[in-house]
Amino acid sequence: MMTHNCNDIIAPTVQAATPVITFPSLCEATLSFPPSPFLVLYRVVVGVAVFVGIVVVTVMFKSLYLVEMYSLMGAF
Repeated sequence: MMTHNCNDIIAPTVQAATPVITFPSLCEATLSFPPSPFLVLYRVVVGVAVFVGIVVVTVMFKSLYLVEMYSLMGAF
């Protein structure tokens, strides 16, 4: 609901300014219930898989770079 003040500017009321739904912060949400062992195991497995994937991609690009450098050096 909107009200008019004396300068004829529309301003929200206090009721309109308060949120209807409040969400707990991430810390409160994570501390409210203990994580299940399966969720912890899933996060560890996903974390390890992402780390191994990054290492594999990095090594692959480094080796391709070295192969390119050696092939260019062999041309001279």
